[in-house]
Amino acid sequence: MENSQYLKEVRDQYENYPYPRREPEEEKTRILRPFLDSLDLLNYYCFAGKRDFSKDFRVLVAGGGTGDATIYLAEQLRATKAEIVQIDMSAASSKIAEKRAEIRGLKNITFIHDSLLELPKLDIGKFDYINCSGVLHHLKSPEEGLMALKSKLAEDGAIGIMVYGKYGRTPIYFMQELMRMVNKGEEKLQQKVDNAKSVLQHLHPTNWTKRDEGIFKEELAQSGDIGIYDLFLHTQDRAYSVPECYEWVEGAGLKLLTFIDESGIEKLVYSPASYIQDRELLGKILAMPVRAQEAIAELANGRLTRHCLYAAKTARKIPNLADPANVPFFSSFLYSDGMYEEIRKLLEDEKRGSININKWHLSRQITVKKYSRLIFKYLDGERTIREIIAGVKSEIPDADEREIKAEFEEIYNAFNLFDWMLLRHESCPNIAKSDRDLQKIFVDREAV
Repeated sequence: MENSQYLKEVRDQYENYPYPRREPEEEKTRILRPFLDSLDLLNYYCFAGKRDFSKDFRVLVAGGGTGDATIYLAEQLRATKAEIVQIDMSAASSKIAEKRAEIRGLKNITFIHDSLLELPKLDIGKFDYINCSGVLHHLKSPEEGLMALKSKLAEDGAIGIMVYGKYGRTPIYFMQELMRMVNKGEEKLQQKVDNAKSVLQHLHPTNWTKRDEGIFKEELAQSGDIGIYDLFLHTQDRAYSVPECYEWVEGAGLKLLTFIDESGIEKLVYSPASYIQDRELLGKILAMPVRAQEAIAELANGRLTRHCLYAAKTARKIPNLADPANVPFFSSFLYSDGMYEEIRKLLEDEKRGSININKWHLSRQITVKKYSRLIFKYLDGERTIREIIAGVKSEIPDADEREIKAEFEEIYNAFNLFDWMLLRHESCPNIAKSDRDLQKIFVDREAV
């Protein structure tokens, strides 16, 4: 294979420092949720809300490492006929992923020990969804890597990708350059790590990395030496701006469907309206193509350390409120067991003028209006828009249907801004579960 020495260096890194750092026994107490792989989000953005995951569904996790995406997808799809395949060139990383799957009793995963660059040669069929998070930017040719993934993508399938953000990681690249100079001629991996630790402890307050250490401090606290090597000593590390993401994805003959953010705030993060206050200037910017708006937002933000996105062979539409057969539901970003009932109980207080929803550092205030209580009475994650409107009308026969729809749309849009409420077609079962609820199902199953 071309550039075998590069592959050896990367393989050696992940054999010595499996990434990300994971302890298999922790599967008994928690499940990690890579947000790109939440099936409700995937269905909404990539399959027009019409994908029934309870039927045959094939998943490839390319460069799966220690197994976060693999385990989360397999757990969500446990009770289905779905098949999950993980490929990774690190035996040490794969061993950890396999142990995690064993502890969970997951039987729907196949592990392949190989480079994702070998995918075109492997007789493993096509996949409906391919996850490749934090991998392609470590290849000598990310273009070759993306084409390898495309070779295994079904015509109507989708790919979830995470690559590093060019501008947000500037302090990290500052440190990487410093460590290349400090470690010149050093062959021992652990000594390189020790040297990095020493340098990090004594960085001058004016140093760019020191001033912006908040973007990686938590990662180092959790991952230790593994995190240090991956952040500051990686042998191959490339980052992308928004325009470069589009150019790269489209260069592979794919469509960039949308950027995604862990907190569900991509609509804010990638919008110039979040940064530009001058109305006249903002109006000019909003008249630009979407990708130009997103590029401006990235630079205005300055702290996007990664770009997460969905891509496919063809453009896709997301489900919308105009289709009465769509079902509105609280997404796995926000959902927890009993949530619908909890909101309805809050609304029993007729003096309540609003509902406050808080998640992470985000909040939404929903003003209680004329039909709000009845809308939430019928909003249960199972009823269609048609059924919700009909439910309200059944209790107030002379109600103006347009007013009901307008009020419902206002409620939906308030939640949808953060991806807290999504739509799926009525033909698809509700699969939205929080990581806490998903873990509870696993624990309860093990207790039987």
